Amino acid sequence: MSNDFTPGHLTPGQITAWRTRQLPPELVEGVAHHLAGCEACRLAAHPTGEGFRLLESLAGEHLDYEALEALANGGSRGLDHIGVCPLCATELADLRSFRQSLRPAPARRLAPRLWLPALAAAALLIGAFLWFRPAATQKTQSQATQTLSTQTLSTQTLSTQTLATLHDAAGVIALDQTGELRGLPNLTPAQRAPLAQALRTGELPPLPAPSDLIRPRETLLGDAPPAAAPKAVQPLAPAGNMVLSDRPTFRWTAPPGATHFRVTVYNLNFAEIARSPDLGDTSSWTPATPLPRDAIYLWTISASLGGQRVSAPQPPEPEARFRVLDAASAQEFAAVQARQPASRLEIAVAAARLGLRQEAENALRDLARDNPGSPLAEHLLLSLRKK
Repeated sequence: MSNDFTPGHLTPGQITAWRTRQLPPELVEGVAHHLAGCEACRLAAHPTGEGFRLLESLAGEHLDYEALEALANGGSRGLDHIGVCPLCATELADLRSFRQSLRPAPARRLAPRLWLPALAAAALLIGAFLWFRPAATQKTQSQATQTLSTQTLSTQTLSTQTLATLHDAAGVIALDQTGELRGLPNLTPAQRAPLAQALRTGELPPLPAPSDLIRPRETLLGDAPPAAAPKAVQPLAPAGNMVLSDRPTFRWTAPPGATHFRVTVYNLNFAEIARSPDLGDTSSWTPATPLPRDAIYLWTISASLGGQRVSAPQPPEPEARFRVLDAASAQEFAAVQARQPASRLEIAVAAARLGLRQEAENALRDLARDNPGSPLAEHLLLSLRKK
């Protein structure tokens, strides 16, 4: 067998010697580097991917998504593992590519993954190192490699490119390129589908149109509208939205000196449904008796100011309307909130579908806080505010 390299490829004798661990020691490193850069010779020397499986068997347990996220954020814990584990290196590269794709920069073609030849070289050099170990040690390592490579094969078969990941209260959730949602194993396929859609589009389901809750500003008759008087009191919430609780908290603003506030709630026929006692100078009130569900209400706030009784809203200001969620939908949403572990993304999606804007925004705020700097979490929150 010749010990010289041919200009283009290894000789059949050199490949056979490499595979049978009979290559002279002085050629081991050179052959390993040639195989790292020559796919044809690498396939001839390792047609079953032996070098990579050997490398993975030495890498140990794979990194979880939290460790990969930390590495993507610039951390160093786990770098040694990445250097010897092709699967985790691929997952980390996919995660970084996804983040890069979300940056507000002109579209560009991703650079080739130059780490693959280096990874192959590392695999082959480890094989070269094991070349000179005692036969008994090689046999033990071979048995371990066979066992671990079988486990790794299943992981590699199921592993696909990650398109989106988020830290959720229920753990890390991810969307792969096949559209499958990973994480949240306690959800049914029907429950997982809208979450996958939200990760895919970066938007929540559209909220039901509140056309019956948001009233236009009225137009007063006359040659010219009167000058707008300063608002003595102003309803804040609920106004123009769906509410979850049948005992919603009413809030308002008022100028200094206003006192003896009183809230009155009506149905659409202007029949009085609830009335607060004299609330003094407080600026909120929660009724003691539940309001009937699945109904639209309007409310007014009155106060004593400067020796006069004033109330709001007054024409041409629109009515302060709201709807109380129906009982079945309220129970459905309560089940989502009570699920263990609870998913903030699921809560936000369910709230948006039911028209519960405030609950959806609260969940997305928590999600954005748990994913600082995540364009996906920020886009989800912004998309809700635009609806």
